[in-house]
Amino acid sequence: MSGRASVDGENVPSAFLDLNYQLPALIKGLQEGWIASCENAAVVSVLVASIVAQLMSTMGLTGGPDDENGISNHATVKALTVFAYSALLFSCSATISALLLIDEFGELPYRAATRRGIAPEKDEKILASLPDLLDRSGLRSHWSWVRRHWLFSLNAGIGCMIVQIIVYVWSTEGHSVKIVLLLVTVFSILPLLFVIVPRSEAPVTSA
Repeated sequence: MSGRASVDGENVPSAFLDLNYQLPALIKGLQEGWIASCENAAVVSVLVASIVAQLMSTMGLTGGPDDENGISNHATVKALTVFAYSALLFSCSATISALLLIDEFGELPYRAATRRGIAPEKDEKILASLPDLLDRSGLRSHWSWVRRHWLFSLNAGIGCMIVQIIVYVWSTEGHSVKIVLLLVTVFSILPLLFVIVPRSEAPVTSA
């Protein structure tokens, strides 16, 4: 029995599964790439949280108000505390979003198998953007929001950690160290421009 259902002449997802359906190579590659990226990002988020926790101890942010941390400015200590806890929370948020994306892409073959007539076929040639291909394959509509949430949380967590280091060094070190740190920081955050600056997605052909 065909897994295709029709409502008002349009193909819609069916309750029937095509057990022989296989994702086209392009969609399969996208699925595997996203799963691998999210797994690696989850590991990075855990590492960021671990580093921030260690920095909090090094900077004397985990003890009482009278603990010696080398910083006399109370406002600076407050700022360090805010950035430290923000980095921890953003890292946890990025990990959760990454796990949700892994689950979403892991179910892609099942969803595509219920969308025969909608999901791309192996021998089909279509003109569509990457989001369109994934949507046709059965990826739920909220995946794009979760992806943006994941990217924002991941970069915000890393950014808060970097700012925490900058504020601490700026408050405790001399001018020469500050200048070197500023140059290193600018160089280090350049790759983030590839994430922050929006990129146009040209239609691709799936064969």
